[in-house]
Amino acid sequence: MVASLARHPAVAFDLETDGLYPAEGNRMCMASMYHPAEGAFSVAWRMHGAVPNLPEKSIKLLQPLLDTELVGHNIGSFDLLFLLAEGLDLTNARVWDTLNGALLFNDSLAGYKLSVLCTLLLNDDGMERSARKWEKWREGFKGKDGFAPHTPLEIIQPKAEDDVAFAWRLREFLEPRILARGDPYPRLLKQEMEWAIFLGELQWEGIGFDIELAEKLLDWARHRQVEIQKSFWDEWRPGLLLTSPTQLMRYFTEFHKMDIPNTEDWILRMFSKGNPDAAAAVERVLEHRLWSKTSDTFLESRSKRGWLQSARRGNGRVRASWGTDASTGRKRGSGFTRTLRLRCSQPNLQQVPTDDERYHLRSLFMAGGDNELAGYDISQAEVRLVAHYANETRMLDELRSREGDIHAMVCRSLGWDPNNPKEKYRAKRIDLGTIYSIGRSHLAQVLTEELLEWVDEADTDKWLKDYRRKYPKIQWISRKAERTIVERGHLVLWNGRRIYFNPDRDEAHKALNLLIQTGVAEIIKEGILKTRAIFKKEGMKTRIVHQLHDEIMTEGPKDELEYMPEIQKMLEAIGPEGGWRCPLFVNSWHRKRWGKELPQEVTI
Repeated sequence: MVASLARHPAVAFDLETDGLYPAEGNRMCMASMYHPAEGAFSVAWRMHGAVPNLPEKSIKLLQPLLDTELVGHNIGSFDLLFLLAEGLDLTNARVWDTLNGALLFNDSLAGYKLSVLCTLLLNDDGMERSARKWEKWREGFKGKDGFAPHTPLEIIQPKAEDDVAFAWRLREFLEPRILARGDPYPRLLKQEMEWAIFLGELQWEGIGFDIELAEKLLDWARHRQVEIQKSFWDEWRPGLLLTSPTQLMRYFTEFHKMDIPNTEDWILRMFSKGNPDAAAAVERVLEHRLWSKTSDTFLESRSKRGWLQSARRGNGRVRASWGTDASTGRKRGSGFTRTLRLRCSQPNLQQVPTDDERYHLRSLFMAGGDNELAGYDISQAEVRLVAHYANETRMLDELRSREGDIHAMVCRSLGWDPNNPKEKYRAKRIDLGTIYSIGRSHLAQVLTEELLEWVDEADTDKWLKDYRRKYPKIQWISRKAERTIVERGHLVLWNGRRIYFNPDRDEAHKALNLLIQTGVAEIIKEGILKTRAIFKKEGMKTRIVHQLHDEIMTEGPKDELEYMPEIQKMLEAIGPEGGWRCPLFVNSWHRKRWGKELPQEVTI
């Protein structure tokens, strides 16, 4: 049957597995295949119960399928990894990923699960009915998990074969409609399928992690939490739980006479001003929270997806779910955010704290062996795109210099001192907040919480009005984007991609933010794929291991760092035909560890 399917240029393919992470030991249990001329069928290898499993060595017989184009939902970032873990050769692998195709077709649909897309686009809820039966069984399953091996064949087999048949139909619906849009959509479609494969590579590579140093830090964090907890028992009364908001409220109210509405970090710091004893107690509480999050969220978590837990399973590398598998929230069918930026979860490597006077957790992440990490960060990407679209002359002039400081310029134009950290921070918040359509109330709240001083709405109202008078084209482009997306139903990005408007899901006044964020996301995507192409062309061992905000991170041998100037130049050249009104500037670095300093509490 595989040989017969392999004669076709494309085959729908889907796997059922016993988990999500093949690089950490999860394995494929069943494969389903489909072509209209052959029909759908499935084969099992590691299913439990009275299921006729084939010998595991027969998995190798799937290799001929990797010379065809594999059609599937989330196939690039999921199914291919399990084939790789089985020792199959993915050198010639090509995919038509229906998730990425659906996002390119219309990024504002109500959901992107295969079953939802079939109902929305094919007007066929058969996939949803099949999926509901499986979900209902999983909800009532009393075993370790609800993954494929434990699922009765009469439930899993119809669903698996529906998956491939509906994925094929969805591709038949999407592809001609995408290509009918003309240039540049054939190129964008090809790029999306390369992107689907890259997301799988990103999970497979993972990022190196210093297990020994992390274990020392974990011991320190737990020891320090106990010390802080005991200090409060000695000071006030035994049994006080610092993790209990109710008990903390009572402690600060009775012991320090603080009338606080809640125990948020900024509230505690704000209300303890002028009271040295209370302020010292607040700092101990916040330190306890810091070490609690370090030990019980970052390093080890209840979900067993902490950095240290992942690294132990993954031979010293932390692997996360990227893209589609990243979303764990309800009613989110895709791991992509609304702005098409990547999402990461289990663990979320995009939430590793920036190093500051307390946290130095980034130094736990490191290159393996004699390799080095390298980073390429596009400087002020969002502001550059805003200035470009608005054609705001003063901003453009500032951004044309590598040494330009747009926030300092805005600070001066509003009559503030850029050497005053608080005043410059206000300018930065107004600058970026304008992109997000921030209002006076929200701006006042944000500045109050972050600067720890009461900021009145009357002040933020004045500052926003002053900013709009100084830079009128920013408001003009914001209104134009809003008007365009409502009237036309979509915006067109710098690379020709359309970003759609769903009145049930989107807020029209945030159209500028959508234009800017998706535009930056497409810059990052093109940069990653071109960087990946350089590695492949030159036969390099360097690989992309992380993506955070506007930064791309790689790991490779030291002698391959000679390609850094070429990569930096390539990234700075990305843009629309005719170029940007202000150039992109990329800052780069390379070193053994992600962070510059080791955690102060432990040494190697």
